[in-house]
Amino acid sequence: MAKKRVEIRFEFEILYLKFGTPICLHSPPPFSIVFTSGAIAGAAQSLVAAPLDSFKVRFGVNDLLEGKHKSMFVFAKTTWKELGVASIYRGIGLTLVKDSLSCGLFFGVFEFVKQQCYNA
Repeated sequence: MAKKRVEIRFEFEILYLKFGTPICLHSPPPFSIVFTSGAIAGAAQSLVAAPLDSFKVRFGVNDLLEGKHKSMFVFAKTTWKELGVASIYRGIGLTLVKDSLSCGLFFGVFEFVKQQCYNA
């Protein structure tokens, strides 16, 4: 057991320490890459969430209580058939820009601050 601990400690010192300072095995990605990745993630999230948000806005609880629709799924299916895909994604442009920029900035700033705190 003691031999195993010595081996692990020796490997740790070889891999992570050099003259008493920690070594980073890989450099963090640049801000532009992290920002672009976050923006793509924000755009994807916006494209997936747009139909759900559109259905939620059009769906009235009173319609459900009155028995007009059996469920939210039936409402979504009939609305999709009646209005089409274009109406579900109407007005997504501004939301797409907002979500892309906000996610890109969030992840970019988060990684930058994390890198600065790690190197401090």
